Amino acid sequence: MKISNVFIAAIFLVLIAVFSLNFEKLTGYVPRENGIPEVSVNPKSVKSGEKIDIRVKVNGFCVDPEFEIVTDKGLHKDNKLYMPTEDDCEGQNFHTCKGSKYCKGNIIGDILKLNYKTQADFEGDYKVRVRYIEKPGQDRYDTPFVDVGFEVV
Repeated sequence: MKISNVFIAAIFLVLIAVFSLNFEKLTGYVPRENGIPEVSVNPKSVKSGEKIDIRVKVNGFCVDPEFEIVTDKGLHKDNKLYMPTEDDCEGQNFHTCKGSKYCKGNIIGDILKLNYKTQADFEGDYKVRVRYIEKPGQDRYDTPFVDVGFEVV
């Protein structure tokens, strides 16, 4: 084997390695990492009839505006629809951005804020379930979700 052939093969191996290791930078395609929405509930423990604050940080996916309240076993108890005000909409002063989903850039700061008053008969452990959309046209009941727990004493 000639030295020139080995040298050419080595150059091709280096080019392939550089391209595969820097694929995102060279092509502009960046795979999603930890793109699921971040959900927080405050306070974590309330009395029945008191309010909790639910905050959802929209990351790489779109969020369904219907938030569910489920028991710790996953049984549906209640739901609440997120309805932004005109002040919540990103760059839209003349109309609200109410829609069937909220994606990055729709809401100021990409944070959905919702107050929920627990029902008088609530007692025990509950979860706020927030569904997010992975692909367009996805059936609502196939959508993945994030659960965050809270307690009603």
